[in-house]
Amino acid sequence: MIFKDYDNRTIKLLDKQANKIIELNKSLEKLSDEELSNKTLEFKERLSKGETLDNLLEDAFAVCREATYRVLGKKQYKVQLMGGIALHQGRVVEMKTGEGKTLTELCPAYLNALSGEGVHVITVNDYLAKRDKEEMEPLFQFLNLSTGLVIDGIENKKEEYYKDITYSTNTELGFDYLRDNLVYRSEDKMQRKLNYVIIDEVDSVLIDDARTPLIMAGAGDEPSKLYYLVSNIVSKLKEEDYEKQEKDNFIFLSDSGIEKIEKILGIDNLAEIKYSLLNHIISQSLRAYYLMEKDKDYIVSDGEIILVDTNTGRIADGRRFSDGLHQCLEAKERLKVNAENKTIASITYQNFFRLYNKISGMSGTVKTEELEFREIYNLDVVVIPTNKTIKRIDKEDKIFLDNDSKLNAVIEDIIETHKTQRPVLVGTPSIDKSEELSALLIKRGIQHRLLNAKTKKDEADIISQAGNKGAITIATNIAGRGTDIKITDEVDNLGGLKVIGTERTESRRIDNQLIGRSGRQGNNGESQFYLSCDDKLLNIYGEGKLKAKLEKMGFENGQEIKNKVVSKQVDKAQNVINAINFESRKDTIKYDEVVNSHREIIYKERDIVISEKNIAIHISNIILDSTFHMVAETFNEATNSNQDITKKNILGLSLEYVDEEERDKFFEILIKKLPSIYHYDFSSAIWSELKKIDYLSEIVDFITHKLIEYVNNSMNKLNFLTYETMRGLLIESVDTSWINHLNEMEVLKKVVKDQSYNQKKPIDVYTLEAGAKCDELIRNIRDTFIEKMFHIINLNLEA
Repeated sequence: MIFKDYDNRTIKLLDKQANKIIELNKSLEKLSDEELSNKTLEFKERLSKGETLDNLLEDAFAVCREATYRVLGKKQYKVQLMGGIALHQGRVVEMKTGEGKTLTELCPAYLNALSGEGVHVITVNDYLAKRDKEEMEPLFQFLNLSTGLVIDGIENKKEEYYKDITYSTNTELGFDYLRDNLVYRSEDKMQRKLNYVIIDEVDSVLIDDARTPLIMAGAGDEPSKLYYLVSNIVSKLKEEDYEKQEKDNFIFLSDSGIEKIEKILGIDNLAEIKYSLLNHIISQSLRAYYLMEKDKDYIVSDGEIILVDTNTGRIADGRRFSDGLHQCLEAKERLKVNAENKTIASITYQNFFRLYNKISGMSGTVKTEELEFREIYNLDVVVIPTNKTIKRIDKEDKIFLDNDSKLNAVIEDIIETHKTQRPVLVGTPSIDKSEELSALLIKRGIQHRLLNAKTKKDEADIISQAGNKGAITIATNIAGRGTDIKITDEVDNLGGLKVIGTERTESRRIDNQLIGRSGRQGNNGESQFYLSCDDKLLNIYGEGKLKAKLEKMGFENGQEIKNKVVSKQVDKAQNVINAINFESRKDTIKYDEVVNSHREIIYKERDIVISEKNIAIHISNIILDSTFHMVAETFNEATNSNQDITKKNILGLSLEYVDEEERDKFFEILIKKLPSIYHYDFSSAIWSELKKIDYLSEIVDFITHKLIEYVNNSMNKLNFLTYETMRGLLIESVDTSWINHLNEMEVLKKVVKDQSYNQKKPIDVYTLEAGAKCDELIRNIRDTFIEKMFHIINLNLEA
């Protein structure tokens, strides 16, 4: 009730502000094109004098609205202005499909671009980003603003990122951020500071993709020959050899399976630590064979395993399954098993988009995820009223015992609807289901178009024609998002677009996205879902008992089941799955939060290294830090103490206060350590001088001074060795250590999730262990650089 009151107040405020914009717009109609265009310069001047974007909102929105009409021949409706205001405020906006989200984003994009700090408009694929940029560029040119495009294959990305408004995709932006943190010169970075982003289909990006991090990878070790061996064994297992919990996406060997594998491989105990790699590959191979489905979770194309986004039915570009699963799928499909990639850089969308000063987004279906947007992203959800009343008829689900009966009913519905020449859009949950239905239609001689991940290149064309008179389109559930299905008045008079769903998905939101393709802008329309007890949702989450229960009640194949218990089962199953997925996404972000804190440290250090004008001072500080730690460790070793020596308390530590034996031991260890770490021997004269010093801080300063002096003298002798060379060595040391750290953190995550720690939460153990690993990472960067620098110096001086 509190949220409802809050929503009502929000809508009233947005409505009031939108009315002011519409009123202002009337006075702008009298301006010439030049006078209207010059308003941008006027707004920028007002900002320079201390006004804020909020001060300019109504004036700027009115100017953009009038310019939109003059250039594009369209004018934002009041509800689109309301949505635009909410976007400027950094909110998530729900606007039903067909309400004109592309026009809605223009005013907030224009307003925020006035700051000169850049605006990013995100769409779900390259085609839509390119289309929107090309369609909206004339408007922004009229308003004296530049427009950029960043998609795969675009050259001069840096130039595009520095345009006032840049259209791109979430994937390209994320990967470019990772690439920018691998460059060796600051001028090679493409992106500037991330300012303001508008994310179209925001639920797809921040919810559906939230569990899959963006990973940049390099070649790892050669793949183990075990993949083919294990694949051959696992493929021959019987149902009694493994247990699977599809609800939790979990599978493991039964006792009979363990015995069978031990016998085949001739080993006594598969659980021994020495077989840990073998066990891991067996586990992943079980998933590949008995949990992963071809043409649902992945497709095979040109000899490669290609991931399919199970939420959208689209190909997941540039992604591979991790942790050996990809290799197990390659072995299963008898393809070449490629090396498992080594992570070079990674980030989740949650943490990437949090880098922006302000986030906003739109979708037709976000209200159902309001709690998650609030809890994880601290984003409000605002539901904008439709411009016209929705006339679509959403019918009750039709339920059957078995899949064949359901499909027969779907086919009959398609045929009967097609006789009236109404267009039909049929949503299926996966590629294989879409192809199964397509084959049945072909058998009946019914012409149609098929849209799934295999027909990606035709996606926009197919979906844009789905509203044509007599059209029949079979698609994976929300393929074609971002492209409107428009209908003519003739089709509207026939009843509009009919949407048929062949299954309820795991998410009510995904179902609503399919339904929302019909009945846009007050058009007629209809939606109808068909279910069977064989559907994954009802079978797995009904624990396989629902069908037997209904058969006992007297229901038969071919008969439509009208029973409220089944409808409640659907709602219950979807709620359970949403809760599981929500927890999984929260789990993902908790783990990545830990790595993200390390990422911030490393990327900040890297930025300093690549932009520091006087890198010599930075290198001197690293030598000082290295010497400090070496002297502190040596002191503890010589005196058998374990005190935490810091750069503050070392000032009071003196060798005067230790006995002569410990003092001698200190210098004895020091004499051995210096050449082993720095590959440099002090002369006996220097050692004599050093042994006269009592205070540890002075010993640190003395050694540091001598080492820096040695480095400078060596650089004078070796012409090729410059501070820019040193800068490159330091960046390389940061990158090498960071890559190793990322992979170690992945291993740590697997370990803590696989083991119990006296009832401690795995994430708590992970966080604790990660702290020590971060300290180790910083040491590794320092030690790796010192090792490389002195090795190169000594190697070349000796030559």
